[in-house]
Amino acid sequence: MRMPVLFSQKSGPSGGSRGPSGGSRGPSGGSRGPSGGSREPGRRPKMVAAQVFEVLSLAVTSMLEDPRLLEVSVTHVEITPDLSQAKVYITSASKTVDLGAAVVALQKAAGFLRRQLAAALTLRRVPDLKFFPDTVLMEAWKLDDVISGIKTDDTDPKTGGEK
Repeated sequence: MRMPVLFSQKSGPSGGSRGPSGGSRGPSGGSRGPSGGSREPGRRPKMVAAQVFEVLSLAVTSMLEDPRLLEVSVTHVEITPDLSQAKVYITSASKTVDLGAAVVALQKAAGFLRRQLAAALTLRRVPDLKFFPDTVLMEAWKLDDVISGIKTDDTDPKTGGEK
């Protein structure tokens, strides 16, 4: 008596079965995308951004001697999917630092910083660097000033008298 065939059994070069789909590409169907890798999209730019962040953080804090950059640090880096441009966000722990002047100084040092990246990373093309002030800390300081400027009122708003 002959058993019914539930799955097509194609034999490969090794003579074995490849499973229900007949292929060896797994459950996703084997579409690997334009990059050829099986990783999810966006992983490589994130990895490169982390490496660029490390190199630029070290270079800005220890290699550049511009007085406009004394208290400036890199907060984060965003890279385009094609790795051609990097947005570098900077901030300072001091309220007195002019981030606009620091951005200008970093744009002037962009060639030096790109050479540092080229020496540290194994990329075919080093991304162009664009610098932007990270205003989150500045906004937090403004909010803190507003909160500390509010006077505490000890009167009860319902009765108009003391609590």
